[in-house]
Amino acid sequence: MKMILLLITSLLFSVSSFASNVASLAYASTNVTTSAYVTFVASTPIPTTKIVVCDTSAVLLKMAIGAAGFEVDLLLNPISSCFQFNLTQVIPAGTRISLKAISGTASTGFASVSFFQ
Repeated sequence: MKMILLLITSLLFSVSSFASNVASLAYASTNVTTSAYVTFVASTPIPTTKIVVCDTSAVLLKMAIGAAGFEVDLLLNPISSCFQFNLTQVIPAGTRISLKAISGTASTGFASVSFFQ
């Protein structure tokens, strides 16, 4: 399963028309815990209506937008999978995206996100 996720993520990196529209986070260097939100993307590169998120942590995570201390939950990221989310409203360029664990600590694996208009 992880091998398939790695393949899909590498395809996202290579197929994306704009490499700057893809971000990733290695949990080994930045653990995501249940105690606080962790910055995933400091500033979204484009106004976004659709995102593709891949995660290999085996931990249930929630994704939020907003400044540190003022995060607003956006969605739940399915465990160890890649998923496309069509958003009901636009995330403006320059928006901070963060992650917070729900079911444990994400300390291995990675997350990646691709942004689309």
